[in-house]
Amino acid sequence: MKIFILCTLFSAAAWAQGPKFTSLSANFNQFVKEGAGADFETQLMSWQSNIESKFPQVYLQVFADGNVTQLEAKRRAAAKLAFPFIFSHVQEIQEQFRIFDQDGRAVVESLTKKYPEADLSDVQVIGLPSLDNFNGKVITVDGHPYVLFGMDMIAHIIAQPDFMPGAILLNKTAVIVAHEFSHALHAKLSDFSTDDTTQTPLLGPLWQEGLAQVNSQMLVPGTSLDYVYMEKVLAEKCTPDHLKNWAKIYQEDMKLNTEDTVVAAYAKWFLMRPTALAAFGVYRAGYCLGYNVILLGLRQHTMSEILKMSRLEAYQFEQKALVEMSQP
Repeated sequence: MKIFILCTLFSAAAWAQGPKFTSLSANFNQFVKEGAGADFETQLMSWQSNIESKFPQVYLQVFADGNVTQLEAKRRAAAKLAFPFIFSHVQEIQEQFRIFDQDGRAVVESLTKKYPEADLSDVQVIGLPSLDNFNGKVITVDGHPYVLFGMDMIAHIIAQPDFMPGAILLNKTAVIVAHEFSHALHAKLSDFSTDDTTQTPLLGPLWQEGLAQVNSQMLVPGTSLDYVYMEKVLAEKCTPDHLKNWAKIYQEDMKLNTEDTVVAAYAKWFLMRPTALAAFGVYRAGYCLGYNVILLGLRQHTMSEILKMSRLEAYQFEQKALVEMSQP
């Protein structure tokens, strides 16, 4: 009896460590049922009651950066742009929910079991419509990580991969889930944070994005670089010659020390901004650099060790890796 009780308690403790996995598939279906063929105002009311009301604080941050006075206007503007695609591609979005519920859940469970030392009990993993705001994203709400996946945006990218001038976007749900969930796991195993964005030194996002890409490729065997980078043009341009040149430029940008210049450099390296195309002829060149920095790290360390490295250790390694990559 004592053994049975101990085993039960152990199982409960292990389960408590895991994240909460939620899909708004049923909510989306109800929204579509009420909104199909209706006028915009009816659709918007259905959106708020069936979808946004389930995670109001999440949508407040996603749409208006937490500013409640801007929420209504931002929501309305996003809905006007996104609703036409949503109501004309219902089946494709429902299919993404199905894949997320199956493949996404499997990836999350796999990572949770692989790293039982990580307390992920306050992490929320949610599949939801994002009004074309994002395909994958990690945010912090009231101190807790939310790993979000926009089913409508994923469906949009699959239906029209070239809608962003200068890019050919590619999405595979299992890879995206592995990528974004790796960010949350990394923050639990190290002194990095899911809040780190443009405010960290440029070494921060380089390490975080590179780690998430390599880990996603390891978790979904057979994944090509096109899907790891989530963009075909970058995969084609991530060549030794470009790496050498980009590593040199990145080292120069690391010397920037004002908030405005760091923000601009972050956008150039990691976001889909015109400045990226002007500088490199491709978006998010920092993803290519980060991926290859982590590959160098795997020569000396396991992925588990890389996930647990402190900022200081990671930054020291990155600087050496960038010097090595910039050499002939």
